[in-house]
Amino acid sequence: MKTMLYSLLAMSVSLPAWAGPLKPYGLGAPLQGTVEAQLPVVKQALVDQGFQVVGTYYPTGQSAVLAVTNGALRGAAAASEQGGFGAVQRVSLTQSGDQVEVAFTDPRYFGAAYHMSGDLSPVATALGAAVGGSTPFGAASGLSEADLRGYHYTIAMPYFGDQEVLATYGSHQEAVAAVEAGLRAHDAGTRLVYKVQIPGTEQVVFGVGLTAGKGADSTVLSNCDVGEHRATAYAPYEILVVGDKALALPGKFRIAIAFPDLSMGTFMKISSAPGAISEALTEVAKP
Repeated sequence: MKTMLYSLLAMSVSLPAWAGPLKPYGLGAPLQGTVEAQLPVVKQALVDQGFQVVGTYYPTGQSAVLAVTNGALRGAAAASEQGGFGAVQRVSLTQSGDQVEVAFTDPRYFGAAYHMSGDLSPVATALGAAVGGSTPFGAASGLSEADLRGYHYTIAMPYFGDQEVLATYGSHQEAVAAVEAGLRAHDAGTRLVYKVQIPGTEQVVFGVGLTAGKGADSTVLSNCDVGEHRATAYAPYEILVVGDKALALPGKFRIAIAFPDLSMGTFMKISSAPGAISEALTEVAKP
């Protein structure tokens, strides 16, 4: 019954045309009750829209994130050299009083930022339909696709192409096995959220929950997620295995692209986070 009501709500919401500046998140319809009670409802709504839920993560005590993918996302990732960073999108549920705020990462925004190929508007529309709404938020003015493809926070800050090479291995299979083993062992306060193979390529993307240290997801969110609506879908982080290498986005890029309106003063509050994230992911990926 809850799933049916949720589906009816989704159909009743007028989804906007995907045009103009892009913002990192889309806001769904609020739900009554608790995150725990509504999690299976949202999960089923996503499945009904053709998504595969590949992982569930709890970045804070008041929230949950569903990691989702589908054929269109994996296909767009396969057509791009490091497109695997965007092959999995995130749907968050965050407790707000007696309601649950539901939001999702906009695949058009992150697809452009991660240099993916193809039109991901249908994926964004399906995510909006699953959560009963798609009001953009997370950037006051939004960014154009061109701005996102060349994004960097400010002078001397990294671009998408400035990925960190965490480790190099003897083979692709060895790389995948090493990263998965490190995550399953919870090295450096991490946990495995998902593992997705990009078809036809030597790309495997891992969702990494950062649960400890100065780069913990909860630490980044508590300092950076200060807007009207919750950007809980910032988490989890990613490691992308490409061929015989394990790659990660620099924290100064990955945090900034998720919070493009972040003030320099706020960024300074988490000045230790990028280095801590790099150290944790390097520990995970050690050969």
